[in-house]
Amino acid sequence: MINPISSLSGFFRKRTEPTEQQKNVKIIFVHGFGGEDKTGKTQKMIQEQLQDLDLDNCITAVTYAWDSIHYSLFNIKNDWGRAKENAEKEIEPFLKFLKKETGDGQQQVYIIAFSLGTRIVAHAINKLNPFPKNLKGIFFWGSALTESFRLNQSVPIKILNYYSKNSDFILNELYRFIESNHPGGWYGFYEIAGFVNHHTAASHAIPRVNYKSRLIRPTIQIIAFWEGFIKVSEISEYDIAEARLDRRR
Repeated sequence: MINPISSLSGFFRKRTEPTEQQKNVKIIFVHGFGGEDKTGKTQKMIQEQLQDLDLDNCITAVTYAWDSIHYSLFNIKNDWGRAKENAEKEIEPFLKFLKKETGDGQQQVYIIAFSLGTRIVAHAINKLNPFPKNLKGIFFWGSALTESFRLNQSVPIKILNYYSKNSDFILNELYRFIESNHPGGWYGFYEIAGFVNHHTAASHAIPRVNYKSRLIRPTIQIIAFWEGFIKVSEISEYDIAEARLDRRR
């Protein structure tokens, strides 16, 4: 049974000065189709929010950059096909990258994957053996991965999947036109398949209501809360609602 956040007040950790180990928390951002995030655009947005929340001494961010193709709307189907092929080729390189980042287990690691980047992460996670104990959480935003995808039963954590049922034209219309199936970023994944689905009124492309603008700050605060850097009283009601902070797994 999932308890509302108000009933968990006795379990909130008090904010303390981070230890050296606690300071070593890293967010890995895996970008999606289009290639613009190879330059670290979203990583910069994450770092700006970390600074604004006074968490940049606790948490750092890096981008896993891959060739996701600069697309043209006039050639979208072919460009998408090429980008999807590239995503398949990135599974093994990302797996090696992730093993390096999780390293000796001292660094706490979280993954945020967007759109087509979720394909890379999901397939890589299914290949992790053993699963690193310091990989603490995975977030999917607007996933371009079929809703029937299943995580292996050996994966010990659930992925928090943020989907948009009505606001995302890219997934609601364009993806279904190209792929002829439903993505997990539209109606969510089957929850028995290792996912916890959270609805958000976000878009792939519309400024101010796209996934990055809407979810970077709440996601950072989930991570900071889990790591004991902040208390729930320090988080706005909007961010609590947007992040569904009453669920961890």
